[in-house]
Amino acid sequence: MDFKVTKGEEKEEKIVSAEIYFDRGSRYLSIKKYKEAIENFQKALEIDSGDYETRFNLAVAYFHSGDYDKAVNIFEELAREGNEDPDLFFNIGSIYLEKGDYGKAIEFLEKSIERDELYLEGYVNLGNAYFYLKNYDRAIENYNKSIKLNPQNADYYVNRALAYKEKGDIATAVADLEKALSLDPANTKAKLNLKRIESEN
Repeated sequence: MDFKVTKGEEKEEKIVSAEIYFDRGSRYLSIKKYKEAIENFQKALEIDSGDYETRFNLAVAYFHSGDYDKAVNIFEELAREGNEDPDLFFNIGSIYLEKGDYGKAIEFLEKSIERDELYLEGYVNLGNAYFYLKNYDRAIENYNKSIKLNPQNADYYVNRALAYKEKGDIATAVADLEKALSLDPANTKAKLNLKRIESEN
């Protein structure tokens, strides 16, 4: 005997199928199999085209596979829809940073921090964007915030040291590099930059 499936049950089945593809895509994403991740996220979106997490993760997979334009298009579409997720604005800013569009990077990274003032990576990338624009004071300001939020990360002191070096404040740059090495004696970037400063001065 055949039973009719109600519309509600059909919808539920579709949601379950979309979740299976989403989970599979997320697993591929976590092991850096981006092509397979993209395929599964696309299949999930064929079933449930509006799902935020699936679209977000699809954009992440595009980013890691080097397709920045597709990634940023999806992220910006999600932002235009009124999503307030700080990760969304951080990712858009980080893509523009990667593409060398530092003005746009700053615009979106600042939006991520507006939505979460403790957004550590937002300050780091904002500092990097200002550094590339040779605005070393603003770079230092943001590196200071990243250090305040996580004073145990050696790389943040290296970032700030490089900005101080560019400003000509060698003593402070050396102090930051020494601090980085006290936190992480194997930090290659700190060692190389300290050696470079010593050979130049």
